[in-house]
Amino acid sequence: MSLKKFATFFIFLICTSFTQGWSWGKQQEAKEEDGWSWKAVAGMGAGAAVALVAAPAALTAAGFTSAGIAAGSVAAKAMSVAATYSGGGVVSGGVVATLQSAGAAGMGVAAKTAVCAAGGVLGYFGGKDKKDSQEE
Repeated sequence: MSLKKFATFFIFLICTSFTQGWSWGKQQEAKEEDGWSWKAVAGMGAGAAVALVAAPAALTAAGFTSAGIAAGSVAAKAMSVAATYSGGGVVSGGVVATLQSAGAAGMGVAAKTAVCAAGGVLGYFGGKDKKDSQEE
């Protein structure tokens, strides 16, 4: 199994474990109704979708464009700081280089999976009922 497939599968397992009533290795007691919080599941889907659409826009807004790093942007400042701390050049494979690559060529499958997983987790917690949070 390739590393990308393993990472995608692992993130999928993490995201789905939240909806199955598992919390850090301990199974929670089933709720009286059916054990599912449909608001949380809907929140996961919405969070993943919003994150997938918003990530490229956020990269562009930060200055990581297809034409290169925009002058005077957050990306330009990040590149300046990275170059200063690495002795004059931006480290290949570093944060700035990776973000510029994603801004120029688009995000790869692994990056899209990670963004969707992060958005799904945030959406899960945003969609949970307040009474569910108090019971935990």
